[in-house]
Amino acid sequence: MPPGKASVSAAMLTLTNADLPAEGEFTADAIVIDGMMIVDGETTARVAHSETRNFAYKATPAGVINDPLFDSAVVENISIGPGEGNAITVARVVLNQSDFVGNVARKGDFEASDIVFDPAALPDPEVA
Repeated sequence: MPPGKASVSAAMLTLTNADLPAEGEFTADAIVIDGMMIVDGETTARVAHSETRNFAYKATPAGVINDPLFDSAVVENISIGPGEGNAITVARVVLNQSDFVGNVARKGDFEASDIVFDPAALPDPEVA
């Protein structure tokens, strides 16, 4: 795979009350992805389950950064490593946001649990 290119696949994608209210916009009450895999070169990331609530995205002019808005996101059973290896695993990540002013959340909380880093799962570094 060329540098900077990644492939993304999912076993199942469920959109609840999804809409395209205007050109360049997308909203959904919930986005649920099961069995997601992202491959970027020799690194593979797997996510068993993710769920995002009250999602909204609005395109902006070229060059303007616009992050999507959402109230909550939960990602479960994450593994990242070379090929089939699991150098990093995370059981669960939770992000909640609220009290938005424009596109900025003024309140939020973040939680990550059972983070494991296994250096033995990494390939041996090449010696020049």
